[in-house]
Amino acid sequence: MRHHEVIANAVENVAFRLAESRNGIITPAELLPFLPVSLGMIIDILNEAAAESEAITAETVDGLRRYAFISTQPVNANLTDSRCVACDHDSRDLLCEACTETLGTALKKEAETNGWPAQAVYEHEVAYLAARTASPVSAEKLASTSHFTLRRMRQKLELMQQVLAVRKERDPETGVLRYHFPSAPYPRESYLQNMNLIRSLPASITEDVEARVVHILTALGILFLILLGLAFCHFPFPLLFMAFLIASPILAVVLWKRRSKLDSMEVE
Repeated sequence: MRHHEVIANAVENVAFRLAESRNGIITPAELLPFLPVSLGMIIDILNEAAAESEAITAETVDGLRRYAFISTQPVNANLTDSRCVACDHDSRDLLCEACTETLGTALKKEAETNGWPAQAVYEHEVAYLAARTASPVSAEKLASTSHFTLRRMRQKLELMQQVLAVRKERDPETGVLRYHFPSAPYPRESYLQNMNLIRSLPASITEDVEARVVHILTALGILFLILLGLAFCHFPFPLLFMAFLIASPILAVVLWKRRSKLDSMEVE
């Protein structure tokens, strides 16, 4: 079986099981806690499935992409029934250990020609943070517990809104933009497991490097302005220049090595 077929099979089967437990309807972001994939991969696979099967329909409701599964199984079924959705063997998780390993291998192969990890690494972080607070949530709130700056968090939310994974609206009282996420719990254990696989792939490094570079450049800019202010206060320029040469590489190294806020959180 080709690696794309392995991924598609896992996404479709997990989506079907989730739909059974949620009145037959799921949204792409609800699959993130169960699969270390990107929203783009989920949407492409479910769109293909909807085009090929009359039992799956795709629609956009209130700015969110939704998929309805017409099933002979009763709705509101238990999410876990001790069976793997891919091979039907006994499993306490939706995917058994063997199928999880097979999926990981397929995802690594896919990453060789598709840069999906660069998107998945921030989509999972945002989804995890959003699950920890009540929806709708502002970019400011999410950025306060993320290693992303506010500007970059807004960019990430806009990208997720463009694929209809979240809905954006402006608060009529405060005028602040808020984002509606599907109601989907994201346990920290699942988050760490998903991120460990995603971050093991080279393409995911792009996002982390960009975030760290932004932090370093911002900090160096602030340091330069402080020293410039001291220069206007008649501090010796050679001394200030020497201080900048010494402090800037130290600051850059400290910020580069600093762990993400999410990585340092204790498991709740």
